[in-house]
Amino acid sequence: MTICIVAACDNNSKIILASDRMLTIEALIEFEHPTNKTEKLSSNCCALSAGNALPIVEIFQNTKSNLKHRTSLSIKEIAEEVKINYIKQRAKKLEELYILPRQLKSIENFYEIIETLPSDISLQIDKYIENLDFELDILIGGVDEYGPQIYFISNPGAIDRFDSIGYCAIGSGDLHATLTFISYNYNTRMDLKEALYILYDAKKISENAPGVGKETDMYIINQEKITKLSQETIKYLDDIYNINKEIRDKQYTQLKEKIDQIPL
Repeated sequence: MTICIVAACDNNSKIILASDRMLTIEALIEFEHPTNKTEKLSSNCCALSAGNALPIVEIFQNTKSNLKHRTSLSIKEIAEEVKINYIKQRAKKLEELYILPRQLKSIENFYEIIETLPSDISLQIDKYIENLDFELDILIGGVDEYGPQIYFISNPGAIDRFDSIGYCAIGSGDLHATLTFISYNYNTRMDLKEALYILYDAKKISENAPGVGKETDMYIINQEKITKLSQETIKYLDDIYNINKEIRDKQYTQLKEKIDQIPL
């Protein structure tokens, strides 16, 4: 229940991000948090998450801890480290729910002794392990010597790369945002300012989906640094959005007059 969007732009040289501040806990409680949800993983890479907000803390902490002594990291290497920690946290949850209560030590221990267990129990546990939905998606965007890159990590730890499309959205508003990009015929050659407006428009349109918050945070990433857009800039984008909305509403009113005259 949220919206997180990452897109490449400016002749495929920059990454831009947008998100709301809606957090979800165990798929039951959702609320707008005072701090934004963008996690800086390096000087040129950020991550956003949608779904259960609880495991993301350890995933990002462990990722940054494992990377802190490594230099000249590529965006791909950072994304792979996040994926590894995603899988570990999912395994930890599986063990807490299904392994440890059965007096087993770990998932590995379960598969070591699986043939010694009653078949109905082993099949049931194996099914739990296979089917657990971690209810967490992660978007990673960054720029290195190979250009802008966008990675999407989802249950059970699968990773996909969206560079060829140029944008990706996660959360309950993902379809609204994606359709907005499609409607603009978005591509990574678009200049930064035009891309930022389309990104903002996609975020605002996604607010029509359930669980998407009204607050907006936006960032620009190049190979050297990460820049957070000021509230003044976001207010300016909002003014443009409202002008555009007024134009679209007026155009539809005129179109509706024509529709009403369809001969039947």
